[in-house]
Amino acid sequence: MEDESQIYSILIDLPDQCFVVDCVLYSIRLFNQKLSLINQRRKLPLDTDQYSLYTAKADGRPYFDFPSFAMNQKLNATGLQEFCLVEKKYKEDFESSGSEESDFEGKSQSEKEV
Repeated sequence: MEDESQIYSILIDLPDQCFVVDCVLYSIRLFNQKLSLINQRRKLPLDTDQYSLYTAKADGRPYFDFPSFAMNQKLNATGLQEFCLVEKKYKEDFESSGSEESDFEGKSQSEKEV
């Protein structure tokens, strides 16, 4: 994406019994559709192993105080409705920079409505 600090948000309605991996893959596909509509050249890789799903803060940034969700976890078991999808390479950059969490520029937000 041209502006790497931009947080892109999409609203997704998913079945209660879906797994985190389903949410991640569906989110990636929807983000790629959105990126093509705004004429972005970059597409997100479809490999779910490159992403982690975290709890989202109110501003859409990931809440790194807790671990990411396991891909085989049921989404409704989290008890949450808003999530942040993060490419793992950005999480690694964040950790290696020693920055405070508030300095992290989130990459994308995924929301689930129950």
